Amino acid sequence: MIFLTIKYFAKGNNVSIIFKKKSNPLFIFLLVSFSLGVITLFPELLINFNFVFDSSRYADPSYSFGDEEVVYGPTFGLELIKFSIIFLNLYLFEKYCWKFHSSKKKLFIFLSILSILFFTLFYIGVSRASILLPFLSYFFIVSKFYKEFSKKILIFISIYFFILMLTLTIYKQFRTSSISEGVGDLIGPAYFSNFVNDYTSSFPSIYQGLYGFSQYDEKNYGELIANDYLSSIPLVHRFANMDNRTSNIFNEKIAIFLNRASFRILPMSIQGYMHMGLLFFFIYPFLTVLLIIHFDSFFRHSKDVYTSYAFALVSVGIGFSIGYIFTYHVIGRIFKLFLPMILLVFVNNKKFKF
Repeated sequence: MIFLTIKYFAKGNNVSIIFKKKSNPLFIFLLVSFSLGVITLFPELLINFNFVFDSSRYADPSYSFGDEEVVYGPTFGLELIKFSIIFLNLYLFEKYCWKFHSSKKKLFIFLSILSILFFTLFYIGVSRASILLPFLSYFFIVSKFYKEFSKKILIFISIYFFILMLTLTIYKQFRTSSISEGVGDLIGPAYFSNFVNDYTSSFPSIYQGLYGFSQYDEKNYGELIANDYLSSIPLVHRFANMDNRTSNIFNEKIAIFLNRASFRILPMSIQGYMHMGLLFFFIYPFLTVLLIIHFDSFFRHSKDVYTSYAFALVSVGIGFSIGYIFTYHVIGRIFKLFLPMILLVFVNNKKFKF
């Protein structure tokens, strides 16, 4: 069903786009200045950005495995800083890209790529997604606006990206607090097979979800579905019962299987099964692929760096979530990544008059 969806909806997406400059220096200046003001008021926000500022807490043996999700300082401030970094990066990329297309001097290609490599260091905690999603989005706009040089450029930044992700993965999986549990357990085949199963929604996770939910006693599915959706949307998530969600029920069943507490990623198809039954369990993967294709089409047709990046970011974000929870990851990324980004792009594309 997923491949039929791609084949049917992905026709005619190859287009040739003329580069258009849309930078608004005043907007970029105001955005960055406001972020610096927020950092002055809440300096603890900088603790969120590791390894650049403060990674000491990750070497603490008492550090909990899930603490990389903790936000230091106001969440709004952190989001503002993240988008300020992205827009400043895009401003520099557009500036040098425009100079290259005007002069054909390859030095400007190097300068635009250098800005991307530098800003990728400002990722959140030890979260690989916080660097993976923006980096892949940069990856796509580079291939779009430097089309004739894209292969050479992408080989270079791919090597850089591979080293960065490998270092982060090793650091996250084998830091002091994890190693203290026993190196033998961490490097054994069982650990890695479970790790791969979790991130690929493989057969064991699918089976465990089907078996566990087949014995689900609660029949108030309307409340369960509402909690799943509400919990993924900023501001309104406080109205959701976080203890009555499909991911919680799934992990309770997993804990029974393993005779111990364990957190596993709920496969998207299993959430579809829980929401709509066995007949329509595929609907969430189908909708996910459909969203990726449509956002990718908008990316290909957009003519400026900022709009292209916004659609690349949501496409990559949703694509990265294809095996995960539909409500939390797909819907959540639309609300947390795409809508704020597209709003800022709209403001940036406006010309202020005084």
